[in-house]
Amino acid sequence: MSDQPILLYSIFLAMLFASVMTLVVGRAGVQVFTLLLKAPYSIIATFIIILSLLGAYATIMTY
Repeated sequence: MSDQPILLYSIFLAMLFASVMTLVVGRAGVQVFTLLLKAPYSIIATFIIILSLLGAYATIMTY
């Protein structure tokens, strides 16, 4: 890699950018998920069951 420093630095910058974006999106995601958790338990449980059933049938019906 010493003969291609531009490639090495661009990889480092891409990893730094990915880490910063993960932090930003994660912080925003926490705000959204705290709002979702304020919903009644019956609604949350219904969505969990529906998504679980969808996921179970989605893996069975792959061709």
